Amino acid sequence: MKRSLKVFLTGLILSLFLGAPCAHASNPFAEYVYAADPSAHVWNGRVYVYASGDRTDAQEYDMTETRCFSSDDLVNWKDEGSVLRIADIPWASRHLWAPDCALINGVYCLYFPVHNKEGAPCIGVATSNSPTGPFKALPQPLSGVAGIDPSVFVDDDGQAYIFWAGAGLQGARLKPDGLSLDGPAQKISGAKEFFEGPWMFKRQGHYYMTYPALRPGGSGRGGSGQNYDYGTLTSPLGPLTYKGTFSTSELGGNIHGSQLEWNGRWLCFYHDYSTSVGLKKAGFKRALRVDELRFAPNGDILPLEWTTSGPTKLKNLNPYERVEAECLGAADIPEGEHAIRVEPCEAGGQDVGSLGNGDWMRYSNVDFGAGASTFEASVASPINGAKLELRLDSLTGPIIGQCDVPNTGGWQTWQKTQCPIILAKGVRDVYVRIIGEGTGDLCNFDWFRFTPRPK
Repeated sequence: MKRSLKVFLTGLILSLFLGAPCAHASNPFAEYVYAADPSAHVWNGRVYVYASGDRTDAQEYDMTETRCFSSDDLVNWKDEGSVLRIADIPWASRHLWAPDCALINGVYCLYFPVHNKEGAPCIGVATSNSPTGPFKALPQPLSGVAGIDPSVFVDDDGQAYIFWAGAGLQGARLKPDGLSLDGPAQKISGAKEFFEGPWMFKRQGHYYMTYPALRPGGSGRGGSGQNYDYGTLTSPLGPLTYKGTFSTSELGGNIHGSQLEWNGRWLCFYHDYSTSVGLKKAGFKRALRVDELRFAPNGDILPLEWTTSGPTKLKNLNPYERVEAECLGAADIPEGEHAIRVEPCEAGGQDVGSLGNGDWMRYSNVDFGAGASTFEASVASPINGAKLELRLDSLTGPIIGQCDVPNTGGWQTWQKTQCPIILAKGVRDVYVRIIGEGTGDLCNFDWFRFTPRPK
């Protein structure tokens, strides 16, 4: 009896010390940056989300860049950075509204709405050989298109269609290269209370169109919030049979998103204002979200359930391969005390930069298996004294390692650092926190990798 009690107490104490495994995801899924209008696509085993970037000082809808995020697990999201800026578009002046991207005949075509030098809303195209760019804008906007919020649907036969918000819901066929219209624009009838943001998908042979819709007393009618409505079509260019509302935004002015199927489940990407509500200057600063989309047996879209955890993970994160620092499960909100910044890295890709004392990043569902023995990271700093502190499951969880950040001689002069690891077994969340003296920047962080414990 005494031995059993001793074993029980030992296990209890150990579990309290280690913390119960609590690997999880979060919604919004990129809460450390303001972004909106997500359009999502799956290519090469990853989902790519293109979004309009809201500035931290945004007091109106005035976006100046298109951002991209990607994931292969729906939990940790890699910030691919800014893939297009107004400065990259020679004929543009302001308002880089909601984007979309399509893979057409082997070329990634980024469709973007922006106002031209004369102030008229136009839709342009930028192309790249990679889903993350760099994208190069065509010298002129699409001819025959006037409006905002383009989305492109590629049907099973390879024919591409573009939709946008102009004088109501508009659509047209695209030529095989996706760079010009194949015929005149057509107004698609039947979309009740249509406002903006059309998105088409196909399920079980049926075409669906979703869109933000006006509602009594809502945004655009003297109040706040919008409906997210949808209809079905027998062909991409309509007419549309209105089906109803499947979601509603309450916080802030609008809702806007996209839907897709991946690995047998349907997902709805959308935005809300949850990370900026309550700020002194909340303005127009939005956050990206994703939840599972469900259908009734007759094909109707069921009401979207907004969650704080998002969809269930597709897989765990492998810590024994190189993990980019900007592939994040969570971090502080943009105007939080420990806000981080993802920036272009001179070594390639992105890094997490300008990190100060107490700043932190979470990496979710890290699968250590039988255990890890060492931690290696690529860091840069022109000062002495910074450290990377690693904790399990929370910012107050057990410390599993602490790495010194050497003085590398510059913010983009990279060097590896390494430290031993204890207690890291199973599937856990890992928090990397910066510690050091002072209130200024201490280091930049590019990537990390663990080493498994020898068998």
